[in-house]
Amino acid sequence: MSGPGLVAIVPVKALASAKTRLRLPVAERTGLAREMAGITLRALAGAKSIARIVVVTGDPAAAALAGEFGAELVDDGGQGLNAACRAGLAAAQGEPALIVHADFLRLCSADIDRLVAGWRKDTIGLVPCKDGDGTNAVLLPAGAGFVPDYGPGSFGRHRAQAGGRAEVLASTALSFDIDTADDLRRACPSRRDLVTYSPKVFLPLTQLCRDVCHYCTFAKTPKRLASPFMSVDEVVAVAERGKAIGCKEALFTLGE
Repeated sequence: MSGPGLVAIVPVKALASAKTRLRLPVAERTGLAREMAGITLRALAGAKSIARIVVVTGDPAAAALAGEFGAELVDDGGQGLNAACRAGLAAAQGEPALIVHADFLRLCSADIDRLVAGWRKDTIGLVPCKDGDGTNAVLLPAGAGFVPDYGPGSFGRHRAQAGGRAEVLASTALSFDIDTADDLRRACPSRRDLVTYSPKVFLPLTQLCRDVCHYCTFAKTPKRLASPFMSVDEVVAVAERGKAIGCKEALFTLGE
């Protein structure tokens, strides 16, 4: 990582809170986040185009992993992704830089070098994510004055910010970040044991049912019910309690 080259800036959030959209058990999700960070750092450490790696994190486990690859550490201050990227850019001290997330399972040093080789060094190079909404990598010339603006729709905002200096760069490896269970299956087809779920709140609008199927427990006979139907207020109250504990969907049952 010595000699001429770019400063790679890698923001890494707390591993235990990363990739919650995958809906995996915490231990498995934490291990996966660590694996992806390691793959990203290994690719950068072996790339001829990278002179230094700066990892911005407040997570001791991520910091220890960064140390394995000789990366410099900057504390993220717990202020989110944009603040972490700003801290990384400050550590780069105006040198040409690559901002890249630690979200990849299929990334190697050749992918990094290929990206940098195809970049016109006087532009702000932008690599969109696979759906074109987010920004997976940013290449910056010296003193670019770039202001990180991540979040939904970041690619459009970054491109508008760069104006005439924007250069959209294609990279199959760097476009394919892991955000969903489907992404994970595509990246790792051998993971046959992957089980995901969507937490639901159960809303039995009525507990009356003429069937006797024995697999459900909500059905009741009329004489055991104070009311044959849930009131609107009851439905809203249950839905709000479900939302408060993290439910993402509502399952309505209507009886038979």
